[in-house]
Amino acid sequence: YMPEEEKPSILWAQYFNGTLNNGGSGWSVAECPLDNSVYYCEYADHCGANILSRTEGFGFSESYGGPEVYWYLNDEQFLEFGKNADTWIYPAA
Repeated sequence: YMPEEEKPSILWAQYFNGTLNNGGSGWSVAECPLDNSVYYCEYADHCGANILSRTEGFGFSESYGGPEVYWYLNDEQFLEFGKNADTWIYPAA
């Protein structure tokens, strides 16, 4: 068992440039529910790491015609959010 303060912190984030509504841009970052039901949150937990998780209401939301709402951070919010990460994972296709 590793004490919480000794676990490495992981920034899981991807940048969307000009693809948001009205050509906007933003950072999509991890959002981990308490049950770790999102695969990257669960994986980090099993590996003894902490994922930096966006808190509810932080950032700005976009909707693309369906019921799902997606959250993003602007550059300033992103820098503050990720400044203490030990590792950055950039999920890209």
